[in-house]
Amino acid sequence: MVASSRKAFEISETRLREGTIDLVTLLSTQQTLFQAQDTLAQARLDRLQAVVGLFQALGGGWQMPPEDGQTKHAARGHRADAGKAAKP
Repeated sequence: MVASSRKAFEISETRLREGTIDLVTLLSTQQTLFQAQDTLAQARLDRLQAVVGLFQALGGGWQMPPEDGQTKHAARGHRADAGKAAKP
C-alpha cells in the first residue's frame, strides 16, 4: 500500500510540474501517502506490542540493569578478585 501510494505521489508531482493537475490534487495524493505510512507504522507498533505481551505472558520480563560497577562485572561472569593469585 505504501509503495503504490508513494508511486502515485511521485506521478502527481511530475504532473503538477507539467501543469496537468492542480496543487489540491497533489496534496490529496500526498495525504493518501501519509495515511498509508501511518497505517504501516501503527501495524508495526501493534505487532511489537503483541510480541512483548506474549513474552510477558509466558513469564518473561526485564531486569533493571544494576547501578554499581561491581554488580555489572558479576553479571557478565567477572569477579572482582579474578586474576588475583590466592595467597597460601
